[in-house]
Amino acid sequence: MARCRSGGGRLSAGLPWRPGDAGAKPAVASGNAGKQAIIGLSVAPAFGNHCQAAVGVSPPPGDETLGVGGLLAATRAVGGEVRVVAVSAGEAGDPEGRFDEPAAHLRSGELCRALAVLGIEDLVQWYEPDGDCQDSSGLRRRIRQMIDSYGPDWILAPSPLERHRDHVAVAEAAICAWQASATEAELFLYEVSQPVAATHVVDVTPWQDRKRKALSVYRLPLAYCDYETISRSLMAYRAHCLAPGAQAVEALQRVDRAQGLRLLAAMRRLREAME
Repeated sequence: MARCRSGGGRLSAGLPWRPGDAGAKPAVASGNAGKQAIIGLSVAPAFGNHCQAAVGVSPPPGDETLGVGGLLAATRAVGGEVRVVAVSAGEAGDPEGRFDEPAAHLRSGELCRALAVLGIEDLVQWYEPDGDCQDSSGLRRRIRQMIDSYGPDWILAPSPLERHRDHVAVAEAAICAWQASATEAELFLYEVSQPVAATHVVDVTPWQDRKRKALSVYRLPLAYCDYETISRSLMAYRAHCLAPGAQAVEALQRVDRAQGLRLLAAMRRLREAME
């Protein structure tokens, strides 16, 4: 396990947000200046706790920034703790050998620099095989142990509907680990390249430049795919959920504990149908 410097102590204040009733129309929460508000959509159940600590689980380096970089930056800005867990090092990310430096070393450095842009210092790397990550009992155990020891309020993981098999494996492991844990943390699925069935959206307009700057650090992935356009397009697409003025919005799907495994099974069937 490798780390950058550890983050600071937990603060009592989190993001100032309380959604309306589950059946209410979407409404923009004002919050204090400089703080981000999470907005409950009409299909979203009430979300009770402010976030004091969040864990972002990223299959390879970069997904945390692409999916929820704005939310992570906003959480840090109001004093919340953020830990990012990079499940793999991305060592298979340069199949054409475009870079002289080994991909794992290059992407590890990119990850630390990108997180620094977002204000995040707490990084854990596990070095699962890139491109062949498995939803194994070992991975589930590591995620569960991390959840139990760290005690986050939010767990942010990729969606099982993602097309990359590592994303799917990490998503399924995270859901199962969360289900098996005694944690009271909320689990949210984020979107990387495939939209989620959003229950919550986050206006990250004040943080979009920081997110773009962090994403631009990932030279190796950007050499193979235009992730900047993907990120910009998804955030613009999600902005229609909010009032005029929102330019960049991130979407999340809250997983209900009572429905977690059934939701996972339904997503597997949907993914198989898509394939």
